[in-house]
Amino acid sequence: MNSTKKIYYSAIMFIISIFIVTSCAKEKPVNDTTDPVITYLTTLESLYGTSQKVVIDFKANDETKLKSVELTVMNTTIDSIYLHRMDITDAKEFFVKDSIVTNLTTTMANFTVAVEVIDSAGNIVSSSKGFHVMD
Repeated sequence: MNSTKKIYYSAIMFIISIFIVTSCAKEKPVNDTTDPVITYLTTLESLYGTSQKVVIDFKANDETKLKSVELTVMNTTIDSIYLHRMDITDAKEFFVKDSIVTNLTTTMANFTVAVEVIDSAGNIVSSSKGFHVMD
């Protein structure tokens, strides 16, 4: 090969290698410092009777995208978990609607609803609400 063809061939190979490297480059991380938001869609009452259905209804959203949404409902009087769920998602908005029935082995108890949301950048927000159950 003469020198002109070698230069031309080298230039083409260089351009192709640049194209391959840039097309395989990872997506630039988003500089997200904003916490996700938890919004309750149904009001959680402060007092329920035994064997009553308690609806937990909320949404989580983030300006970029979510990573996980975790819900725990615990009878704190006897340290018993009534409901635990973790949802993995990459959506910007995620809805959770679940419920428990307040069956008790005692005549009264305190409950805590805890929600933790993590977005794709690792920002974490949590919310905790309590209610009382009485026979």
